[in-house]
Amino acid sequence: MLNKLLQRQIHKHLGGEEDLPENFKTLLKIISESYDHYDKDRKMLERSIDLSSIEMIELNNQLRKDILELKEAKNKIEKSEANLQTIFNNTKTSYILLDSECRIQSFNPVANLWAVNSLDAHLAEGKFWWNYFPDKLHKELKEKGRIILNGNTIKEVVRFQQIDNSTGYYEMVASPVVNNERKVLGICISFNDTTERILTELEREKMTSDIIQRNKNLEQFSYIVSHNLRAPVANIIGLSLAIQDSDNEDTKNDLLDGLYFSTLKLDEVILDLTNILQVKHEINERKETISFSHVSNDIYLSIKKQLKMSNAMVRWDFSEVDKMQTFKSYLQSIFYNLISNSVKYRQPNIAPLIEIKSHKINNKIQLLFRDNCMGIDLQKNGDQIFGLYKRFHNKEAEGKGLGLFMVKTQVEAIGGKISVKSEVNKGTEFEIEFEL
Repeated sequence: MLNKLLQRQIHKHLGGEEDLPENFKTLLKIISESYDHYDKDRKMLERSIDLSSIEMIELNNQLRKDILELKEAKNKIEKSEANLQTIFNNTKTSYILLDSECRIQSFNPVANLWAVNSLDAHLAEGKFWWNYFPDKLHKELKEKGRIILNGNTIKEVVRFQQIDNSTGYYEMVASPVVNNERKVLGICISFNDTTERILTELEREKMTSDIIQRNKNLEQFSYIVSHNLRAPVANIIGLSLAIQDSDNEDTKNDLLDGLYFSTLKLDEVILDLTNILQVKHEINERKETISFSHVSNDIYLSIKKQLKMSNAMVRWDFSEVDKMQTFKSYLQSIFYNLISNSVKYRQPNIAPLIEIKSHKINNKIQLLFRDNCMGIDLQKNGDQIFGLYKRFHNKEAEGKGLGLFMVKTQVEAIGGKISVKSEVNKGTEFEIEFEL
């Protein structure tokens, strides 16, 4: 069947469809069907174009909306970054950001100032973090970096020797930097200067320790007054009364000899107390750089004859640290007393072996004096070993029991601590520790 438009044209120009030849009708039918298909495709195309136009408008509107939102988000991010950068640059806390290889990515001005004061170097982006520290610390710092990059946080108080030779304390927190997917991207290290607080705490601890020590000293001096001073004074009083009552010249002379001896004992105790008080309260010399090896050699030469007579061997090793700032006379006295004590209290038929070593541990100097001599029963006498007039080998050697008391007093007077390990018939080890 022909479409309506083709039918109208045939009626207008040819009269009627029924008068046409069959082959012409077939042609017209093909033309009509082709036109119908074309008309249908055209309408579908027009509808498609209309729909596409609407979608394009909607898409365009959505795109404009997305662009506006992106711009707004970008502005917020830029503002947030500016705020963070302002805080980053003006905070009192030092911040150093490292990448996943522990290279420095960024740092704030306070961190660079800290590096200058504590490490004597300026921070630089791209450098490995551990390169700012001595080689012996690299292994430890790399291990800590590995721990942090595995998602752990490290908090500790670290101590640095400043370029002005003062000591600085910092509370360090090293944390992993992670994204929303919890992937570790790097490390954030922060340093807070806690020097004032730490020094105040240390001063408080020192004051408490000093008060405790002073109380112990008072107890010890009370003991000295009540025993060591009272005995010769009582003798002097008794002898004086006896002299007054005696009419026999020979008896008086004996009593006078006893009075003289008691007076000497009293003078000896007073002299000891005077020396102790001078050590505790008077340091009249200046600190200077003292070599442990020089002090050891000087003492070795001064008691060489005594060492030779006892077949004693003295060995020292100060390769790790050989010098410190201190008072020379005090250090010499400490070394002399400990070395000579080892010789004095040697085991029978065993040649004394005295070893002295130094170590540097956590910003502290450690001195070890070790021997193979008689040793001391610490379970029995441990709390008296540094006591005044305390002796533990009365039969084996002469002495007043003043040496170790003076050693401890002098060690503490120059800011150190002393402790002891000992076993009977095996030997003794004294450990002295000084802050750098």
